[in-house]
Amino acid sequence: MNRFRLMRCGAFLLSLGCWAVLFLAGPMVNGAGAEGKVIKIGVLATRGQQQCLVSWSPTAEYLTRQVPDQRFAIVPLSHEQVTPAVQSGVVDFILANSAFYVGLEHWYHANRIATLKERRVSGVYTRYGGVVFCRRDRTDIRRLRDLIGKSFMAVSETSLGGWLMAWREFKENGIDPYHDFKSLRFDETHDRVVFAVRDGQVDAGTVRTNTLEDLAAEGKINLDDFYVIPRLHPEEGPTPYLCTTREYPDWPMAKVRHTSDDLAEKVAVALLQMPPDGSAALAAECAGWTIPLNYQPVHDCLKILKVGPYKDLGKISFTDVLKSYGHWIFFASAAFCILVAFSIVISKLNRKIRFSNVRLQVEMDLRKQRDRELETAKELAETATQAKSEFLANMSHEIRTPMNGVIAAADLALSEEVSPKIEQYLNIIQSSAYSLLGIINDILDFSKIEAGKFDLKMRTFRLNAMFDRVMELFVNRTAEKGIELLLDIDPDTPKELVGDPLRLQQILTNLVSNAVKFTDAGGVILLAVKTAATEPSTVGAR
Repeated sequence: MNRFRLMRCGAFLLSLGCWAVLFLAGPMVNGAGAEGKVIKIGVLATRGQQQCLVSWSPTAEYLTRQVPDQRFAIVPLSHEQVTPAVQSGVVDFILANSAFYVGLEHWYHANRIATLKERRVSGVYTRYGGVVFCRRDRTDIRRLRDLIGKSFMAVSETSLGGWLMAWREFKENGIDPYHDFKSLRFDETHDRVVFAVRDGQVDAGTVRTNTLEDLAAEGKINLDDFYVIPRLHPEEGPTPYLCTTREYPDWPMAKVRHTSDDLAEKVAVALLQMPPDGSAALAAECAGWTIPLNYQPVHDCLKILKVGPYKDLGKISFTDVLKSYGHWIFFASAAFCILVAFSIVISKLNRKIRFSNVRLQVEMDLRKQRDRELETAKELAETATQAKSEFLANMSHEIRTPMNGVIAAADLALSEEVSPKIEQYLNIIQSSAYSLLGIINDILDFSKIEAGKFDLKMRTFRLNAMFDRVMELFVNRTAEKGIELLLDIDPDTPKELVGDPLRLQQILTNLVSNAVKFTDAGGVILLAVKTAATEPSTVGAR
């Protein structure tokens, strides 16, 4: 128990080591490269990291094929690294024994999505137990109480099949392994426990079901060299595999808190669809996965042992009271003090409320008067706006009459034979007159905009002629500044367009005017580019 408490207290230090292991191991597993985020599946390496990768890497490859746009990698974890890995958020899914899951669910909100279907002997099972065993030649050990005064080895204090199941049986049979055993040692893997018992380093040990059978199948041990204490709960029924303790739900695959529900659902579906005879299932020595089982028996085991999330079960201290109800005590005390203070000032507030009611009534009367004044001002403003719009419309109509005369006179003069220089002057007069007429139209348009009746005049016009009128306005001005004024038209630009040439000319005139104004050296280029077959041409100055 002391070692278990020290391990929990040292979780922060272990998490630092876990970070280093995970970040070094993650990119190397399953060929995962540096590009993109790899979905990390932390797996409890009960038989060592190398064996863990051999057994579970095909599952990661299977998920990579089944879940679109995601890559999965296996990260082997020791018993001490599982909790820090989930706490630090460096793994996205966790596959560990059921006791680990119960604690991770309680502390870090892990959520199971599937339960492993384990292939054992010639059948498929979703529950497993623990095996308490010794060497067959140790005839002095044939039942649990024979272990008192003997040396004993288990996998880890957090291993369900490799310790907690057996510990529960010891406790229910009146044996305290931490005091009644000659020595109690823990190693990291099930294999090492088996080898330690075989080599006589300890008198007895415990591992999870199927460990002895697996090592025998691999040729590493001979089952005839070991004696397994018979099943302690025959009411659960006989099993074709070696088992001493009760059986509990098998390992769950669980998502951690930061993993999205959508990704967890996709992974769960892929696991449930895993073929029992596929390469992934065969490598993991399983027959696929099933829906999550009920892990209440594991909760019951941990409650009896008072470990994991139940290590302080039944203990109540003043610190616990403050921790659980301290905020309520604080709020109750604060509420009482506030109530007393309110009682002292309540009479003053009543007097202030009466005075405020009188003042509020006066303010309401003033507000109503201001509202009436604002309504009157609004009506006057609307009348003034309407009068302004009528004035602008009348003025623009009056100015357009002489401007039409100027334009007509310029057109007549251009129809006569005159010198090129005079013709250029006449063109400038005509273009300027059109521009001035555009300004007049703008004034008229302003009144139309206010009236909500503004519209564009769509007609066919030649783009070249419109560009010429713009360029003629700035020839003399650019010459005076000593800069160039160039026109560049894309050959693919249509020669004729449908639109409002006057508005377009006005826009280009403003653009070129600003460009010439702020250009002191070099030149100004007016570009016309056809951007797309289904879109109008793009015109701009730079």
